[in-house]
Formats: sequence, structure tokens, C-alpha cells
Amino acid sequence: MKTQTILVAVVALFLLTTAPNQTQAAEAVKINDTNVLFMIDFSVTASGGAYEVPIAASSRVSYNDRVDIVGYNLQTSDPETPTITTVTGLVLSDAVINGSRYTINEDESENFTLFVLATFAEPIKGDALASISKLPYWIDGRRTTVHQNQLDDLETSVLVSE
Repeated sequence: MKTQTILVAVVALFLLTTAPNQTQAAEAVKINDTNVLFMIDFSVTASGGAYEVPIAASSRVSYNDRVDIVGYNLQTSDPETPTITTVTGLVLSDAVINGSRYTINEDESENFTLFVLATFAEPIKGDALASISKLPYWIDGRRTTVHQNQLDDLETSVLVSE
């Protein structure tokens, strides 16, 4: 099972590095019948102090959870959605890493991309989407979070079935 997951990750990275540069805010790529790579771009401007944004992400995090990682939701339009066998999420950026967080100096902006690789037990038939459900961050070491109405304004990564 681990070999298949590693192979899917390698194929996903290959697709990303060989694809033409795109500046879309959210995108989904179907790697094969059971694997989908979701990407959601967002940016953060550090105003009023130095900011920190977590690197780790999980699909098990909801808005009301008090956690130090980014949360995301996966949904499909098919009522008989196959179970997700593995899902991996990670926030990537060019920002400086300090421990388990990216650091943004005061009055600077950084771009981030949430990558979510989902493997379904069976081929998915309907549309699939990923959205950010929790986005904690720190201002000069004090923890806060993006409010729900602001999360609702973020892009949603959608894979449209063929």
C-alpha cells in the first residue's frame, strides 16, 4: 500500500513540475480513476506584527477545533461516494520555515498553496471538491484564526466529472 501511495505522490509531483505555469487560485487534477490532487492558493499579508502559518494540514479538522494545523473538507456530488482510503494535506510556500510554521515578517506578503492528495477506494463518478475549513495563524506569537465568513470567501478546488 505504501508503494502505491509513494508512486501516486511521485506522479503528482511530476505532473506539477512539467505542467505549464498557471496562476489559478484553486485547481484539481485527476491523476487516475481513484486519485485526485486538489490545490488551493491563498496569500497572507503580515500587518501589525510578524505572522506564522502552519505547514501541516488535516481533513479531520473542523472550524470549531482548537488546533495548530490547517483544516480542509473533501466532498463529492455522488451520494454513493466511495470511501477515501488515504488523504494527505500539506501547505507549501517559499516563506521561511521556523519549526512547524512558515514565518512572514511584518508588512510583507507570502503566497501559500494547500495541496491535498486523496485516494478513493473506487473510481469517483461525480464532482469532487476541497475547501479550507480551518486556518489558524499567529501574530507575534499570539494564536488566532481566520473567521468562518472569510473562509467562505476562499477559493474551492473542484474536480468536474467528465
